Amino acid sequence: MHLLRGVIQHYAWGTTSFIPELLGDAPDGQPCAELWFGTHPLAPSKVFVDSAWLPLTDLTGELDVLVKVLSAQYPLSLQTHPSGQQAKLGFLRETNMHVDAVQRCYQDDNEKSELLVALTRFEALCGFAPTDVSVHALQSLGCNIEADVLQTGGIAAYLAWAYSNQRPVSFINAPSWLNNLAQMYPHDASLRVAPLLNYVVLEVGQAISLPPGNLHAYLSGSGLEVMTSSDNVVRAGFTNKYIAVQELLDIVDTRVLVAPVQTPQPTGTTWQYQSPTSSFAVHKIEIDGVSHIAPASVHRILVCVDGSTDQLARGSAGVILPNESVALHGNARVFVCAGSR
Repeated sequence: MHLLRGVIQHYAWGTTSFIPELLGDAPDGQPCAELWFGTHPLAPSKVFVDSAWLPLTDLTGELDVLVKVLSAQYPLSLQTHPSGQQAKLGFLRETNMHVDAVQRCYQDDNEKSELLVALTRFEALCGFAPTDVSVHALQSLGCNIEADVLQTGGIAAYLAWAYSNQRPVSFINAPSWLNNLAQMYPHDASLRVAPLLNYVVLEVGQAISLPPGNLHAYLSGSGLEVMTSSDNVVRAGFTNKYIAVQELLDIVDTRVLVAPVQTPQPTGTTWQYQSPTSSFAVHKIEIDGVSHIAPASVHRILVCVDGSTDQLARGSAGVILPNESVALHGNARVFVCAGSR
């Protein structure tokens, strides 16, 4: 195993303390939103080889999995991500149109699927709730017109109507998470859409799976985010960044997501999460003494989030090359994130 040095992203919505404290550093007041481990060109990691820090690509080539520690003080945008085919078409279209990078939805031609595992209490919106539940929720908020539109036309028709409606929306008896969004973005059309989504509160170790098309927004908390190595984001609201409502309506998955929250299932000495794609897999290891990680045919990124081992301290990460094995001694919680190559 070779140690990795990740890259911190200082986005405005990040917390100031979680990631520095995870790394054993003193917070300096800057928002630290994400810590990236991978080969994505926006923030490629370094790897320790032969007493020197080198670009990770020198050792592994381009990886198809990207691992992030994410820590949100403020809500992230309401967004979705494309499938592989949608990404290829969108990237080609925006490239041929010479779209400015700031106004691009497609930064590459890769599918983007995600799995978010909570490292603290984590609040999010994830996927559409059953229509009858959403109708009742809208009625309880005093949004009777919205409830009628949803009940009559279904989710897809409701989304088209909501994003074409310029009338401000107001709520009665709104939950705190929705009040917070309304105070931050009082004129955002996505306020009409948020009540249709599953509001989830993850406890430590629980996860949400985000396949292409899943409409979601992270609201607060810290987690480990594992994804295909892509930066394709199609936003509809709750942000000052570029939004592309029509593009989102074209690719969003409006099917109901009945059970958005998952817990890992035991598989021998590890716990496995249900991945949204065959492109990556995520296991959790609770080490108490020694844990042996057997050889595999793919690259794997390991991240230690609690405790320490002889090779990985809290907040550190490493990469295991194909056909390599490793034994970790200590007491720690480690996530093993494998790509498909």
